[in-house]
Amino acid sequence: MSYHETTSTDPLTGMIQLIGGRWKLMIMRELTAGPRRFGDLRRSLGDISQKVLTDALRTMEEDGLIHRVVYPEVTLHVEYSLTALGYEMTALLRTMTSCYANYITTVENIERSPRQAEAAAFYKTSSAAVTVDLPDYKTRIQTAKALMAEADYIIAGTGSGINVASNINLFDKKTAKRLFPAYYEQGFNCIDDMINAFSQISPENELAYWDFWSEYLWEFRYRHPASQAHLDLFHILKDKSHFVVSSNADGQLEKTGLDLKHIYLPLGSYSYLQCAFPCEEKVYDAQPYIEKILADTDSGIGIRPESIPRCPSCGDYLVPNHYRCRNVSLASADRLAHRKDFLNFLNHSLGKRVVFLEIGSGFRLQNIIRRPFEDFTRKNERACLIRINSKFPQITDERLLEHALSFGENEAEVLHDLAYEGPLNPTDNAHP
Repeated sequence: MSYHETTSTDPLTGMIQLIGGRWKLMIMRELTAGPRRFGDLRRSLGDISQKVLTDALRTMEEDGLIHRVVYPEVTLHVEYSLTALGYEMTALLRTMTSCYANYITTVENIERSPRQAEAAAFYKTSSAAVTVDLPDYKTRIQTAKALMAEADYIIAGTGSGINVASNINLFDKKTAKRLFPAYYEQGFNCIDDMINAFSQISPENELAYWDFWSEYLWEFRYRHPASQAHLDLFHILKDKSHFVVSSNADGQLEKTGLDLKHIYLPLGSYSYLQCAFPCEEKVYDAQPYIEKILADTDSGIGIRPESIPRCPSCGDYLVPNHYRCRNVSLASADRLAHRKDFLNFLNHSLGKRVVFLEIGSGFRLQNIIRRPFEDFTRKNERACLIRINSKFPQITDERLLEHALSFGENEAEVLHDLAYEGPLNPTDNAHP
C-alpha cells in the first residue's frame, strides 16, 4: 500500500505503511551503494518475484523514496536510486541494526550464563524438549559413524560451542585477563564485554576502537592455528561430499584446509574489512591493515591517524566484516559466504542420504543452524540429524526422534571419537 492511500494520523502506523513489509527496507539497503538496475536488484535480493519487486519499486517511487530513470539506449534499461528523503530513511537501518545487535548480545549472555534455570526460562521452547532414554555413549558413536559412512552428503553446522570446547571462550574471565590485561583492569570481565564496548566506531573512539580490534583479530584470526576439534571435523568431512555452515568468523574452518567454496559464513568473516556503511559491495584483506596498526603500537608511538583503516572509495571507516560490528549490512555477504552454492547443495541433497552434523549451536542464533537443520531433516525422509551440544542437546520435536541422534558430551571429545578408530577418550568411557 502506498503512503498516499492511507488516512492514518498515527506516526508509527504511517511509517510502517511507508516502509513496512518484507522488501522495502531491503531495497533501501541495496540502493545505499548507488543506482541499481532492476535485474541487479532482483539478483541481490534473492527470493523475490518480478511482480513483487515491481510493485514495491512503484510504491516507493510514488512515495518519493526512490528515483526511476529510463535510459533510451539501443538496449533500453532502467535504473533506481534513493532520493534525498530515501537517504534520510536509511538512518533507520543503522538504528535497527544496532538494536538487533544489542538483542543478540543479551541473548548470548543469557545462553552462556552458568545459571541454567535462567537460560531455560528465557528459552521457553527448550523446556519442552522430548525426554527419551539415550543409548550409551559408545553405541551412539558407532551409530553416528555408520550413518556418516553411508551418507551421500554431510552438511555440518558449527556454532560457538565448538570453540568453547576447544578452550576459545569469549566469556571466560581468566582468558580475558591473560590475553587483554589492560582492558581487564579497566573493568571488562570477559572478551565479549570488550566486543560490545567497541562494537561501533566514531571519531571520538577511533584510536581505542582499533587498539582493541587489532589485538583481537591478530589473536583470534591470525595467531591461533586450527584447533584439534576443527581438524577432527576436517577428517570427518574430507572424503565426503560436504558443505559447512558456521556462525563463527575466526577462520578456524579455513585453517583446516577445507575448501572455501564449501563454507557458508552468513555472519561475515574476520579475514576481511568493509566500509562501515557500506558504500559498495567490496571487502579488503584485513591482515595488512592489522599489521600496520600493530607496528604502530609495538613502536611505542601509538596508533597514527593515517594507520586507521579507511574505505578507498568513500573515505569512511573500514570495520571488520562481521555482524557484531554494527554495520548496516555485510558487504558481499552472499559472495563471501557462498550462500547460493549452499542452497544449490541443499537442493541436490533432497531425497538423498544426508547427515546434518550440528556442533555447538544453541538458541542464540538458532535461525542460522539449529532450526534450519531441524527443518531440513523433516523435509527429507532419508536425512538424519546428529546434534552435538554440551549445553543444549535436546531434540524438541517428536517427529525427529526417529531421525536424530543427540550428544550432550563435550563437543571436542565427541568429534575426536567420530573422526578416528580405536578406543574412546578415557573421559568419555564414563559417559552414561
